[in-house]
Amino acid sequence: MKKKKLLVTGTNVQIVKDYILHSQLYFKSMSTTCCWADLEAHFECYEPDGYLLFPDSSDDDMISQINKLKSESCYNKCPIFICAAIDVCGVIQRENPQLVDLLLKRPVSADNLSLRIQKHFDELEKERIREEAKEAKKAAEEAVANDADAGTGVTRKKHILIVDDDRTILKMLKAALEGSYEVTTMVNGVLVQKFLASREVDLILLDYEMPIKTGAEVMRDIKADEKYAEIPICFLTGVTEREKVLEILKLRPNAYMEKPINMEQLIATVSNLID
Repeated sequence: MKKKKLLVTGTNVQIVKDYILHSQLYFKSMSTTCCWADLEAHFECYEPDGYLLFPDSSDDDMISQINKLKSESCYNKCPIFICAAIDVCGVIQRENPQLVDLLLKRPVSADNLSLRIQKHFDELEKERIREEAKEAKKAAEEAVANDADAGTGVTRKKHILIVDDDRTILKMLKAALEGSYEVTTMVNGVLVQKFLASREVDLILLDYEMPIKTGAEVMRDIKADEKYAEIPICFLTGVTEREKVLEILKLRPNAYMEKPINMEQLIATVSNLID
């Protein structure tokens, strides 16, 4: 599994350095200073999966910057972790319990700290999968209603399944297509086959590089099942290197499109594949 990216900061530089050194087995970590400009720049460029702070006191500037960070466009809604002395944690719990996602008391070893953070990421992923299952169930219920409409002569819209771990891309593609097609979105490929068993799908737009289950793995599973093998698949990818493009083409998708997606090209590609 791809390592999560942590952005780490703290008043005590040595603590930050020691943690980054000893957390390499678990995360891809980068340090930043307590300066707001540095923090903002790192969030924009590094796009961390989590933000870890080691404050020395409850009055630390880093803590006061969290609310400001959450209101900025650079913030990607990643979880925020604080590891601090017991008295500092006590003040945060008492005065602003909603400030952070996970509050950890020192002293704690780097391994145990990393394991607690990883457990939090795992719980978030499980929750995301549960939400996706709910969406799949809702879509299946809508399918039953659509089948009922079919019996009354109502023409069924072609159904497109879009799978991408970037929610911004999902919203953008759905907005572009839902006027002409029925569109379902998923943030990972874990439940794709279960969804296909519940709904008729005419086209899958599939992100090639995803955590947990890659687009290539999703496609292999689909093509290995004769019930779904004929569904056209179009890869969406930010890959531009020739060798990686050749890897994609070896999988023999029906089409592939480079990110950022050109909407006119998207609509033309979809139309060619299913209309």
